[in-house]
Amino acid sequence: MAFYEKVLFQIKRKGISINKMLTDLRLGKSSMVDWKERGNIPSGEVVARIAKYFDVTTDYLLTEEEKPTTINEQPASQAIAELWDEIDDLDDEEAIKTLEHVRLLKLRRKP
Repeated sequence: MAFYEKVLFQIKRKGISINKMLTDLRLGKSSMVDWKERGNIPSGEVVARIAKYFDVTTDYLLTEEEKPTTINEQPASQAIAELWDEIDDLDDEEAIKTLEHVRLLKLRRKP
């Protein structure tokens, strides 16, 4: 299944319209046409946003993997790699808040 078909499948699975997804993700109205008719694949940042929106992995969207793997089902090493990619774009204030959140999660762990 191609990138476009996987996105379309996720749209149907979520029960939303194409326009809703495009609006929610702040993507241009021609995005789906580019993906379908030209076979284009968006930038890594956009693929990551789409994956997060549908709670699937970027690997699922970009590879021949047929069964959608949710973010919670992915191997920890892949989740950590994706976390680093997401953190890279944060400003200083967002990074500090993220660090505080991670520390809070660690404190909440049960022994």
